Amino acid sequence: MLRYASKAKNGVLYGEQANLDEAMSKLKSLFKYYGILAIIFIAMYIMMFFSKVAGVA
Repeated sequence: MLRYASKAKNGVLYGEQANLDEAMSKLKSLFKYYGILAIIFIAMYIMMFFSKVAGVA
């Protein structure tokens, strides 16, 4: 998040398109990370639910 903010700030203040492009790629990577993390947690909740239903735990 810090890398995104610093690149975006420099891109906007100085009008550098390269910094803005790099900032957007950093933001995209952040959202990919959060998406993968959310999928992992949802899968864990589903596995816990089915193990409770099956009486394993």
